[in-house]
Amino acid sequence: MEDYDVLYKWGFEAACDVVAELVTETIARYNARCDEPMPKQVPPQIPPLPTIDREHCRIWTMEELYDEHVRMLKPNELITGALNWFLHRFWTELVDVAGDEDNCSQVIWYDRAMFHRSLKDRSLCNLYIVDPCEDIVKVAEGNSYSDLVMPVVEKPMGIFLQGDAWVLTDDISGYLLDPDDIHSDEPDTIEYFHFTEQAARFLHLLK
Repeated sequence: MEDYDVLYKWGFEAACDVVAELVTETIARYNARCDEPMPKQVPPQIPPLPTIDREHCRIWTMEELYDEHVRMLKPNELITGALNWFLHRFWTELVDVAGDEDNCSQVIWYDRAMFHRSLKDRSLCNLYIVDPCEDIVKVAEGNSYSDLVMPVVEKPMGIFLQGDAWVLTDDISGYLLDPDDIHSDEPDTIEYFHFTEQAARFLHLLK
């Protein structure tokens, strides 16, 4: 029973990591005005067994077995199907509650650290709908992220705009493009916005 409890704990933490990655990536794609995430496929797999060194044979702990074997497995068809269903439903709800109104695209904002804590604690984490026309104001503009470092340091937890893509500060590595990587008619400048005092109070950003 004790081994089962240990394995359950490790499995739960691994599942939380997977869900966190899916949820954060889906929200980032929505804010950046990307297409709905593509369904994940299940490739054939033959999981390797842990290598046993006969000269140093010993008993494996549950944690070691999980790290060496179970963590390397990909989700099977049932789990992947459930994740795809969840992603589609989640994406649809984001579109329903934060869709365009009056030609002013709305943005989903949340506290990333609080989100990860809520998964571990099995508690709720609020997702906020931010109206760029009312809830945020532009505080800086630059040709690249390096031009905006100081404004971000002075006013963290803001939102970037590049073209029509809104990017949260936690997502800049994957969704904020270098101007040299933009090959379209979209403007290559990056704008940085921060919350109005009223919005910041609502989001509990003011102490």
